[in-house]
Amino acid sequence: MLKIFLFLLLMIGINAFGQKTDTTYLGSDWKPSTKQLSSYFRVTKTIEEGKKYEISDYYKTGELQMTGNYSSLNPNVWDGEFNWYYKNGKQKAKNFYKRDELQSEMSWDANGKQTLQKEYQKLNLIKDGKETYEYVTMDKFPKYPGGMSELYKFISAKFIMPENVQYSPGKVVIKFIVDRDGSIVDVQIAQSVHPSIDKEALRVVKSLPKWEPGIQNGKNVRVNMNVPIRID
Repeated sequence: MLKIFLFLLLMIGINAFGQKTDTTYLGSDWKPSTKQLSSYFRVTKTIEEGKKYEISDYYKTGELQMTGNYSSLNPNVWDGEFNWYYKNGKQKAKNFYKRDELQSEMSWDANGKQTLQKEYQKLNLIKDGKETYEYVTMDKFPKYPGGMSELYKFISAKFIMPENVQYSPGKVVIKFIVDRDGSIVDVQIAQSVHPSIDKEALRVVKSLPKWEPGIQNGKNVRVNMNVPIRID
């Protein structure tokens, strides 16, 4: 038993020492500074070299100011949930990033009253026959029941490939509107692959169940959406 205990203790020790931790002192402009002139200090813990780093920022007086994760340190790539705090410990803001792209943000005043809630979405668009992307901001974007993975499961299960159709692999892009009540309306082809395949894609998208509607300035709104369907 003693040998087993010592072996486990040794393994725990190796694991603990395997995570590198660095401390950086930062000025009021968040640029590197000396300890004496700093306004903040940052503790960076390497979870997996080149893939995941835990970041904790502190006020000079020791109170937690921010926590989050980087997927890269050079350059810094924000990835996942970030939380900011007032010196009294109350939450100031919460943002979510995906590979350095802001997905959503929330903020509160010093009394705990929420002052902001926004979601950002990178929409696939077709302009002048070319595929492009555009960021759109809303309080809450329309959401398919269960999320996008469930949406594509539905499409995959319902889509019946037309027989004896000659086509080049590509993407059918369907554009539609999620109405104020979550229903799907004004379904159209934004990018075609083949008339028969386009027709089937339209049929499937028109059969989608209701979504959670989009919200802007506290009210349900009509939102234009695009869904690309890969045809191989």
